[in-house]
Amino acid sequence: MNHVCFAAYASEVVPLPLRSACTATLQMCWAFGSIIVGAVTYVLNQRTDQWAYRIPLAVQWAFPTPLLILMWFAPESPWWLIRKGRKAEALKSIERLGRSSMQNSAEIVAMMSRTVEIEAALTKRPTYMDLLRGTDLRRTLITCFIYAGQNFAGNLIANQAVFFFVRECDRRPVSCCISAWS
Repeated sequence: MNHVCFAAYASEVVPLPLRSACTATLQMCWAFGSIIVGAVTYVLNQRTDQWAYRIPLAVQWAFPTPLLILMWFAPESPWWLIRKGRKAEALKSIERLGRSSMQNSAEIVAMMSRTVEIEAALTKRPTYMDLLRGTDLRRTLITCFIYAGQNFAGNLIANQAVFFFVRECDRRPVSCCISAWS
């Protein structure tokens, strides 16, 4: 969900040369988050008191909390505002995003409005059944198999690795330590 929302928002408000950097930053944050989770779990795995679960729960809110606060200050997407018929707010959003350097902001709003009108005239209201027809079926299958591929590759097992390590190390502690460090 986060991947989709961030990418969609970035595609509408971030200037084109910076979009790839925004997407790469998101992926990098997911990677750093995995490292932090591993480190916190490793440090706290020997604790037997209530802080063994309270600290990881508190740490997982360290990053989303400031983002939730900053989200209130993020500008609305001008495309979304135009699709909702709020052109005056779209104009303010475009000016706030700094896109007035190349063209007049009013011209940009007019161009966006015309694009939305053309899209509305050329397309009918989609249904869920449209996902299972023609090229949309192909796109749906590709997307589903990409997400399923993560699980087929062992993502579910990797996220439960602590359970398997503890289980295996209780049976054969020497071989477990050797295989963990090799």
